[in-house]
Amino acid sequence: MKTRSPVRFLTSIGLSVALLLGSAGCNRNQKNGSKNPFSQRSTTELSNYDDYKVDVDLNVSKDRKAVITAKNNNADTVTWGEGYSLEYQYDGNWYTVPFGEKGGVFLHMGYTLYSGTTKEKVFYLDEQFDTLPSGHYRMVETMMQGTNDTGITTYTLANEFDL
Repeated sequence: MKTRSPVRFLTSIGLSVALLLGSAGCNRNQKNGSKNPFSQRSTTELSNYDDYKVDVDLNVSKDRKAVITAKNNNADTVTWGEGYSLEYQYDGNWYTVPFGEKGGVFLHMGYTLYSGTTKEKVFYLDEQFDTLPSGHYRMVETMMQGTNDTGITTYTLANEFDL
């Protein structure tokens, strides 16, 4: 009758437990060891640039002032509003950043971008969100292209930035 060495048996159990714990830790933490501060996974599906042809640039300063500049490069009129959403990238996935206690309130206001025109909007992230940890973010905007006569199509686009 063959007997197993207790040392080999305990060693293999110990290694198995260590591998399980190590892989569980990798799922929860990024490489720098930080924990994901947001739990709701994003369901945003971005549109193809070739469909809407609007250049949108985002600049975020150290005081968290976000300036968005949009230029309409197609023949149709584009409209958009004040509202936006913010997403945080963690471990290769995007998560929705909830608005803060005083945030999530936007003027019901629309902007019109005629073909070839440019428009700038300014936001202050600290007025909309309580705490934003350092990391990689994207601001998600929705625009509508066309008119009632030509038909209206909605597009979703995003600009990424780091805090």
